[in-house]
Amino acid sequence: MRLIISIYVLLAFTLQLFSANKVTLNECYESAIKNYPIVKQIEYQKNISELKIENLNSKYLPELNLFGQATYQSDVTRIEIPFPGIVIPQQDKDQYKAGINVDQLIWDGGIISNSKNVEIAQSSATQKSIETDLYNLKQKINDIYFSIIILKIKISQLEITKSDLFEKLNTIKVRISNGVLLQSNADILEAEILKIQQAQDDLMTNVASLVKSLIILTKNPYDPTDEFEIPTIGYYPYPDTSRFRKEYELFALNKVSLDAVQGLNNAKYYPKISLFGQGMYGRPGFNLFDPDFQTFYIVGIKATWNLWNWNITSRDNEVLKIQKDILTSQEELFSMNLSIALQNQINEIDKLERMIEKDKQIIELRKKIVAQASNQLDNGVITATEYLTEVNAKSIAEQSLEIHKIELVKAKVNYLTLIGKM
Repeated sequence: MRLIISIYVLLAFTLQLFSANKVTLNECYESAIKNYPIVKQIEYQKNISELKIENLNSKYLPELNLFGQATYQSDVTRIEIPFPGIVIPQQDKDQYKAGINVDQLIWDGGIISNSKNVEIAQSSATQKSIETDLYNLKQKINDIYFSIIILKIKISQLEITKSDLFEKLNTIKVRISNGVLLQSNADILEAEILKIQQAQDDLMTNVASLVKSLIILTKNPYDPTDEFEIPTIGYYPYPDTSRFRKEYELFALNKVSLDAVQGLNNAKYYPKISLFGQGMYGRPGFNLFDPDFQTFYIVGIKATWNLWNWNITSRDNEVLKIQKDILTSQEELFSMNLSIALQNQINEIDKLERMIEKDKQIIELRKKIVAQASNQLDNGVITATEYLTEVNAKSIAEQSLEIHKIELVKAKVNYLTLIGKM
């Protein structure tokens, strides 16, 4: 009965593999990036920058201001002429004025254009900084994706071992019925089969947990029975990795941003020229001795030039130079840490390639040992426990080979992710 149930389980598992949806690593990348909350900030940042640029462009347009005032003053100008019949009107102590003021910028020394350069550079750097965070997301996807594959390989390897044990159990039962072997040998094999089934259940629970994590990151309705394809990687050590990682673009953009700020600082040295005009209604007008309400206006051109700011601009530019040196230092540190990480990954790849070759040799030897132990068990020379020891050793060797193959692919993927090629 147990044999029939186990065969049914194996058949169901196999059918699931054939009917499962196929999942690729690139698909996981694309979905995770598309749904990653921080990616939305790139679009937000673009919108913010566009609004700020529009505000800066608006400074080229005329500036209109309405104003009004009513005052009462304690005294006014009096002019007394000591000639009879000549009277100069006296101003009223209450005065009123309302009007509109118009200012039109003609030249600002390049402050607005340099401010736009600063905004564009800083916005680009902010967006690139957000993109650099995607490296951590891809690394997280790598860990989950390959962990799922490794767990599924362990389940498959256990299924193969379980199938072999079922086959051997049938042979043992025949020997027991013929009186050649004891019933305890069959009991030991059946106990081991149940132990394998228990291990498979535990592994499937872990697979389901990892798949749920992947669902959260990608928003895709994956299932533990889906087939997670092993990526085909075109790997080789790249001689120059500085062209791929987004961080190098970020360093460059931050330096451009500092240059733009320096341009803005320098623009503050130049004079500013603008036209102005005022149209008013009130009393008194420009004729202080006319007591009636009247309209009056004034137009003109004005210039301002800050000839000396106590070396504030020079010190600001010196700060920018130091900040550039800091950026250069940070870039050198990043390159050093990246080189160390890449070399470690290359060493890991070389190690796994050597281990795979050894795994293949070990498996060939283990197959011979298991074949010999199988014959010995059939003839009652060894016990089922001794036979299981050899079977498990072969199973572990085969599992190690498959896991090392996946770890090799993962190491290559991690290398390409490190340099920004994935």
